[in-house]
Amino acid sequence: SHNKITAQGALMFLRAVKRRPTTLTPLWLRMDNNLIADVSKLMTQCRKESIQCCDEAPNNWCWKEKCAWKTPVHLPHVWYQRAIPRLGGKQELSSSSNLPTKREILQRPDDTEPSAV
Repeated sequence: SHNKITAQGALMFLRAVKRRPTTLTPLWLRMDNNLIADVSKLMTQCRKESIQCCDEAPNNWCWKEKCAWKTPVHLPHVWYQRAIPRLGGKQELSSSSNLPTKREILQRPDDTEPSAV
Protein backbone atom coordinates (compact mmCIF):
# COMPACT_ATOMS: atom_id res chain seq x y z
CA SER A 1 0.00 0.00 0.00
CA HIS A 2 0.91 3.69 -0.29
CA ASN A 3 2.92 3.45 -3.50
CA LYS A 4 2.25 4.75 -7.00
CA ILE A 5 0.93 1.51 -8.51
CA THR A 6 -1.48 1.98 -11.41
CA ALA A 7 -4.17 -0.45 -12.55
CA GLN A 8 -1.72 -1.80 -15.15
CA GLY A 9 0.91 -2.38 -12.46
CA ALA A 10 -1.62 -4.00 -10.13
CA LEU A 11 -2.70 -6.33 -12.91
CA MET A 12 0.92 -7.34 -13.49
CA PHE A 13 1.22 -8.23 -9.79
CA LEU A 14 -2.01 -10.22 -9.89
CA ARG A 15 -1.01 -12.10 -13.05
CA ALA A 16 2.22 -13.13 -11.34
CA VAL A 17 0.33 -14.19 -8.21
CA LYS A 18 -1.98 -16.34 -10.34
CA ARG A 19 1.03 -18.59 -11.04
CA ARG A 20 1.73 -18.91 -7.31
CA PRO A 21 1.16 -22.39 -5.86
CA THR A 22 -2.10 -22.69 -3.96
CA THR A 23 -1.69 -22.62 -0.19
CA LEU A 24 -4.05 -22.79 2.75
CA THR A 25 -3.51 -19.12 3.53
CA PRO A 26 -4.54 -16.49 0.97
CA LEU A 27 -1.96 -13.92 -0.06
CA TRP A 28 -2.74 -10.66 1.74
CA LEU A 29 -1.87 -8.02 -0.86
CA ARG A 30 -2.40 -4.39 0.18
CA MET A 31 -3.11 -2.27 -2.90
CA ASP A 32 -4.80 0.65 -1.15
CA ASN A 33 -3.63 4.26 -1.48
CA ASN A 34 -2.14 3.77 -4.92
CA LEU A 35 -3.03 5.24 -8.32
CA ILE A 36 -5.60 2.69 -9.51
CA ALA A 37 -8.03 5.02 -11.28
CA ASP A 38 -10.85 2.49 -11.74
CA VAL A 39 -10.84 -0.44 -9.33
CA SER A 40 -14.05 -1.79 -10.87
CA LYS A 41 -12.31 -2.19 -14.25
CA LEU A 42 -9.36 -3.88 -12.54
CA MET A 43 -11.66 -6.39 -10.81
CA THR A 44 -13.53 -7.02 -14.08
CA GLN A 45 -10.23 -7.73 -15.88
CA CYS A 46 -9.23 -10.10 -13.08
CA ARG A 47 -12.46 -12.05 -13.59
CA LYS A 48 -11.85 -12.17 -17.37
CA GLU A 49 -8.37 -13.59 -16.76
CA SER A 50 -9.58 -16.01 -14.06
CA ILE A 51 -7.54 -14.27 -11.39
CA GLN A 52 -9.42 -15.07 -8.21
CA CYS A 53 -9.18 -12.32 -5.63
CA CYS A 54 -11.31 -11.05 -2.78
CA ASP A 55 -11.74 -7.33 -2.19
CA GLU A 56 -13.50 -7.52 1.18
CA ALA A 57 -12.20 -5.32 3.96
CA PRO A 58 -11.21 -7.39 7.00
CA ASN A 59 -14.34 -8.50 8.85
CA ASN A 60 -15.74 -11.56 10.65
CA TRP A 61 -15.57 -13.64 7.46
CA CYS A 62 -12.41 -12.44 5.72
CA TRP A 63 -9.06 -11.70 7.30
CA LYS A 64 -5.42 -12.36 6.53
CA GLU A 65 -5.56 -16.05 7.53
CA LYS A 66 -8.83 -17.00 5.82
CA CYS A 67 -11.11 -15.83 3.02
CA ALA A 68 -14.82 -16.65 3.20
CA TRP A 69 -14.89 -16.62 -0.62
CA LYS A 70 -11.97 -19.10 -0.70
CA THR A 71 -9.89 -16.99 -3.06
CA PRO A 72 -6.09 -17.32 -3.12
CA VAL A 73 -5.52 -13.52 -3.08
CA HIS A 74 -7.03 -11.02 -0.68
CA LEU A 75 -6.99 -7.29 -1.61
CA PRO A 76 -8.17 -5.53 1.56
CA HIS A 77 -9.07 -1.87 1.14
CA VAL A 78 -8.28 -1.90 -2.62
CA TRP A 79 -11.23 0.45 -3.19
CA TYR A 80 -9.46 3.21 -1.24
CA GLN A 81 -7.15 4.92 -3.72
CA ARG A 82 -5.43 8.30 -3.88
CA ALA A 83 -6.78 11.10 -6.02
CA ILE A 84 -5.43 10.72 -9.54
CA PRO A 85 -3.32 13.71 -10.74
CA ARG A 86 -4.63 15.32 -13.95
CA LEU A 87 -3.16 17.86 -16.34
CA GLY A 88 -3.68 21.44 -15.24
CA GLY A 89 -3.33 20.62 -11.55
CA LYS A 90 -6.88 19.27 -11.09
CA GLN A 91 -7.37 15.89 -9.50
CA GLU A 92 -9.81 13.16 -10.41
CA LEU A 93 -11.20 11.14 -7.52
CA SER A 94 -10.57 7.43 -7.66
CA SER A 95 -13.41 4.94 -7.87
CA SER A 96 -13.70 4.53 -4.09
CA SER A 97 -16.57 7.03 -3.97
CA ASN A 98 -18.96 4.64 -5.71
CA LEU A 99 -18.32 1.25 -4.14
CA PRO A 100 -20.20 -1.77 -5.51
CA THR A 101 -21.27 -4.57 -3.21
CA LYS A 102 -19.32 -7.81 -2.99
CA ARG A 103 -22.17 -9.57 -4.80
CA GLU A 104 -21.93 -7.11 -7.71
CA ILE A 105 -18.18 -7.69 -7.97
CA LEU A 106 -18.23 -11.48 -7.92
CA GLN A 107 -21.53 -12.00 -9.73
CA ARG A 108 -21.68 -15.46 -8.22
CA PRO A 109 -23.75 -17.78 -10.43
CA ASP A 110 -25.45 -19.47 -7.47
CA ASP A 111 -26.12 -16.07 -5.80
CA THR A 112 -25.12 -17.33 -2.37
CA GLU A 113 -23.51 -15.66 0.57
CA PRO A 114 -20.30 -17.13 1.98
CA SER A 115 -20.81 -19.71 4.69
CA ALA A 116 -20.35 -18.58 8.26
CA VAL A 117 -16.90 -19.20 9.69
